[in-house]
Amino acid sequence: MQDNNIIPEIFDIASLVGTLDTMLWIITAGVLLIFAVVSIILYHHWKEYGVEQKNVKRLLIIYFSVSGLLLATMIISLLIWIL
Repeated sequence: MQDNNIIPEIFDIASLVGTLDTMLWIITAGVLLIFAVVSIILYHHWKEYGVEQKNVKRLLIIYFSVSGLLLATMIISLLIWIL
């Protein structure tokens, strides 16, 4: 019989990360890390390059409200999916 597995086992993602649940948590952690880096960059940019202080507070409230809601939705969806 011929082996129909085109991709060699060395590229088997399941063996690298374990289960799909683990892979999704790794992706979620990556998204949170990217979010933290982008947030720091945006805060520095808004503060240093001409945005008035009163506008910085408003921008931060809007940014963290919307992005926090999206991140919370992502994590809650992941928890519901896993459970």
